[in-house]
Amino acid sequence: MAAPVKLKPLPKSSPVKGFTFAHLAGGLRYSGRADMALIVADEPCVAAGVFTRNQVAAAPVVVSKEALKKARLHKAVFLNAGRANAGTGHEGEKDARIVAKSFAKELGCKAEQILLCSTGVIGQRIDAHKIVEKVPAIVGGLGAKDFPSLARAIMTTDTFPKFARGTFKAGGKTYTVAGIAKGSGMIAPNMATMLSVVLTDAPVSRAPMQKLLREVTDTTFNAITVDADTSTNDTLFMLASGAAGGAIIGAGSPALGALQEAVRKVCLDLAKQIAIDGEGATKFVAVTVKGAKNLAQARDAAKTIADSPLVKTAMAGEDPNWGRIIAAAGRSKATINQFDYELYFDKVRLVGKGKYAGIAAEKKANAIMKKAEYAITLDLKLGKAEATFYTCDLTKDYISINADYRS
Repeated sequence: MAAPVKLKPLPKSSPVKGFTFAHLAGGLRYSGRADMALIVADEPCVAAGVFTRNQVAAAPVVVSKEALKKARLHKAVFLNAGRANAGTGHEGEKDARIVAKSFAKELGCKAEQILLCSTGVIGQRIDAHKIVEKVPAIVGGLGAKDFPSLARAIMTTDTFPKFARGTFKAGGKTYTVAGIAKGSGMIAPNMATMLSVVLTDAPVSRAPMQKLLREVTDTTFNAITVDADTSTNDTLFMLASGAAGGAIIGAGSPALGALQEAVRKVCLDLAKQIAIDGEGATKFVAVTVKGAKNLAQARDAAKTIADSPLVKTAMAGEDPNWGRIIAAAGRSKATINQFDYELYFDKVRLVGKGKYAGIAAEKKANAIMKKAEYAITLDLKLGKAEATFYTCDLTKDYISINADYRS
């Protein structure tokens, strides 16, 4: 088995101007650990969201989408772990609204200024009354430095908390972008990740922030796959406090590009952490398809390869079974000339002009697959489009984790 992928330690403190944070052991599903997290803006601020396209959308997704439409500014995000509140009918939505109203009352704002995230077992309602009882305590625990620790509070089958941070400069000022995420299984996002919240202290207009968040999602959270399942609860929020001052970053602002790049880097970091933490995973693999006729074909081929159970089990077995990769690409929507393509494991070419390069190349590819991280690149040699998906291997532990999840 490969050595574990090296992870950055979770920082003890990482403030973002204009926000305070708190987490609490609410006993919602877990004992002896935090399972509630709260992010509060000092003043109501602009927010954007990207959600699952699963038709069985969870109650917090439904309620939060409504909240983003009703209110121009938002005050807080509440997250709970253990119970997804999905597949819970009108009762589940009622529970979500009760929670939003309770936080709104405590924070002195409107219910539609509260955004919600839930993760856990589908089909289980949240205990709204238990959460309501804990609202004064979690609000009373708000502090400015503890953003990274919130990542622990929203873990379910995750093996480590996920946090990322970056900065960008504009107008002589340095701004912060930071985010948390959770996700380990049910990761094949159609619009976002399992759960993620990204914050910035930059002043940003709402419409361009929503647009850049969607664009960033396509090349980050929408470019990871663990098990080809799309969650009912996938949610990505971004909030901008504007507390660092400066000119508002709008649609025509020269600073918008710098903001988008900073958000992209943070989201990509979080997305990679989710793929690394795939349930039972021992490998982290970047699958790139280049030389495609267009971007849509490149993305579809890369995703099809990254999703393939046969490819992912070959990764687990450290077997450079290139036929599985080509077979997956061949059933994608990408055009392929089977007599002229190249396949690489890192920089080792295993297939050239559609032909196997021989046992010596295979042995080198096998050595590469023993690493914890490596890249697979398929060059279709038909165009200039390129796309990358991030995935992990599929092991026996994945089955054990998911078979035992509710026990």
